[in-house]
Formats: sequence, C-alpha cells, structure tokens
Amino acid sequence: MIFVLFGLPGSGKTHVAQVLRKHFNFFIHDGDDDLPPVMKKLLLTSVPISDEMRDVFFKKLITHVKILEKNMIN
Repeated sequence: MIFVLFGLPGSGKTHVAQVLRKHFNFFIHDGDDDLPPVMKKLLLTSVPISDEMRDVFFKKLITHVKILEKNMIN
C-alpha cells in the first residue's frame, strides 16, 4: 500500500510522515529527494516551474517509487 502526501510547503507533510513511520513502521520516501537541482533553485526563489519541468519531476518520482515498491515486495 502506498500513501502519497501532497501539500504546500510548511503544511505538515513531513510531520505526518514521521508520525506514520513512528507509529506504524511505514517506510518514508521524501519526494524532494527527486527534485532536479534547477527545480530546487526555482522553488527556493518562488519562481514558477514550467509544465515540462513538473512532468520530468513526476516521471522521475513515479519511477523511483515503483523501484522502492518492488524492493519492498521482494
């Protein structure tokens, strides 16, 4: 089972993930780890990202989550 937490910065996603890990032994993957450097820079400066950049990020994130899921099952 996979839970995905989405929300604005500072909305408590990491806190909720840590509670789930602590109380239910959930594995946590921080999607920020998959952000390309250029997107990190833009997000830190509040500059909007392009649809193309977003699509590349989501593709990378989905691929990474599928690998993690496969490794958890095996």
